[in-house]
Amino acid sequence: EILAVGDQNGVIGFHSLRDARFIHVINREEKESNQWINALAWSPDGAWLACARDDQTVKLLQDDGSAGQVIHMPDVNPNGVAWSPDSKQFATSAIYDSAVRIWNLDGTSGPLLQHQEHIDGTYVMLSHVIWTADGTRIIAGDYKGRILSWNADGQQLKTNMAIGGAKVVSLTELPESDEV
Repeated sequence: EILAVGDQNGVIGFHSLRDARFIHVINREEKESNQWINALAWSPDGAWLACARDDQTVKLLQDDGSAGQVIHMPDVNPNGVAWSPDSKQFATSAIYDSAVRIWNLDGTSGPLLQHQEHIDGTYVMLSHVIWTADGTRIIAGDYKGRILSWNADGQQLKTNMAIGGAKVVSLTELPESDEV
């Protein structure tokens, strides 16, 4: 049971939840004022930590902190990351991208999930992203207060969920249910 903590300087600390002790820190040598850690997510199998950073990258780190793939997202600062239930892919959202991007562990990109408004020419600012535990849906919130969802094949589902126009900044799924 390891807790990963990211800060605004790009530093990630690993802490033991069992005995509340500090284990180690990574990225300290790279810290810069624009290297914020925007999101961290452990893969369901516990083998990888996806780290969405303000330097237009997602870094994959092994559970001991050693580096894996670095995915470069030109012109986009990823601010959300979520794993598929089988730990083989992960999804990223970015405020200035209007899409959820699916990535494979080897760093290659999978489907690009775009909101229909963006396809029609309107800019959509996506925030947080989740991948449902059953693997059937990928869900993101936007800055218009809407909840957007796609099926596992990348087709946008008809979504009428909204929270009254306020920016969606976080999402979570209630385990063992269809509730978001």
